[in-house]
Amino acid sequence: MFSVGRELRPTALVVLLASLAEAVDPQWRAVHERRRLVAPISEAAQNRRTLERFTRGHPDNQICWDRDGLDGFINVIDAHQHPVPFGGPEVPFSLYTDWFIQHGTVFSVFMGIGQRIVKQNASAPDCCYYMHCPTYDYPVIPSAIADEVNAVAKLEHYYGKVDHRLHLITSATFPSLQKPQNQKEQLLDLWAKYPDTFKWLGEINVFKHGLAGNAFFTDFTGPRLTVRVVSGERARADCL
Repeated sequence: MFSVGRELRPTALVVLLASLAEAVDPQWRAVHERRRLVAPISEAAQNRRTLERFTRGHPDNQICWDRDGLDGFINVIDAHQHPVPFGGPEVPFSLYTDWFIQHGTVFSVFMGIGQRIVKQNASAPDCCYYMHCPTYDYPVIPSAIADEVNAVAKLEHYYGKVDHRLHLITSATFPSLQKPQNQKEQLLDLWAKYPDTFKWLGEINVFKHGLAGNAFFTDFTGPRLTVRVVSGERARADCL
């Protein structure tokens, strides 16, 4: 997709991916305006959905929730979000969090997508979603790229901007229990690179049958973990 004369380092690639969506502002701003006009709750209701309403000891915590009136029935929690898609352009992070506020969400967990499609033939067409190309030519490989994109976007567009309106937890999704070796070390590296950014772990790569067509249980990710495979590993370990 890019020809820059030299290989991009992983960190540079992550920063590039995190900034690409923000570069298509005009397109997304039009979408944002349309969504603003159809926000499911009024601005007055949005302004009542604050972190202070849920903070012990704060005066606003004493305000009863008016479920049948201004506060309504829409939940303040969305515990499962993937702001970075499997492939293709993502919604700019700042607009994504704006939509959450407009819809009355106060607490959310943002997850990466713990795999990437790694096509084996550079001249083959790109594929942005595994169900569109379920062949071994497009293996789905566990990766921390989406986690890092979320971390960079959170540092740039969350802290000091909307963290007073939205309590956002980022969750790492890269670990693969098909190849559990060195997963702890990779997590420690992620924590060192982005301190205090990742508080949760999951979804992680354990079993997803929908990925079998993209070689998820082949040598790309290691043998599918079964009782027989695990027992064999134990038996070999006992002989060492």
